[in-house]
Amino acid sequence: MKRICLATTACSVLLFGFLCQSMAKDKSTLEVALALAKGLGEDQCMLQHQDHQDDSFAPQLYKFSHKDTYDDEARDYQLFRIPCWMAAYNQGDAFILFDSYGEASLIAFAVPDYTVKYVDPESDEKVESVIVTGYRARMTVGFSDFNPETLQISEYHKSRGLGDASTSAIWQYSSGTFVLRSFSVDASYDGELNQNGLVDFGASK
Repeated sequence: MKRICLATTACSVLLFGFLCQSMAKDKSTLEVALALAKGLGEDQCMLQHQDHQDDSFAPQLYKFSHKDTYDDEARDYQLFRIPCWMAAYNQGDAFILFDSYGEASLIAFAVPDYTVKYVDPESDEKVESVIVTGYRARMTVGFSDFNPETLQISEYHKSRGLGDASTSAIWQYSSGTFVLRSFSVDASYDGELNQNGLVDFGASK
């Protein structure tokens, strides 16, 4: 029996390791993808709650084939990138993956929580250490891209408009979802671009 769950519960369900799925029997895959993204709520996907949307925020469809470990042959997949929000110098997208059976999964992206210690407590220009304190799931990623050759989703997120403080991440397709491969951070507001790897599980693999 296939599991079907509401998009509004996707975050909490996926955090506990379940795959939120929706059958696209009566609607097109695009309609289902838009509904799942909209179900995140206006706070996480405001663009899908607007009556009139700019063409620059149109959904994007990627198609790829892949043979998972227990498959006898490669299966076809569809991956939708749905624009969700726009801010002063960042923007965010949700990703919905359709498998060969037509089941849609709203992807949750694992990211590390971390604390930053500065050399001078009164200045954020020089970083002494960045320590991972745990992990959490996000339902959108900023300035995202999907590479159909490596099957990786990447993100670049500015901490301010200048871009000297920022984070970047890569998630790799694996068995019906995307898993964190690397996460880098530049926590120094010093006018220079100098990200350092915080998590690295082998992004090139």
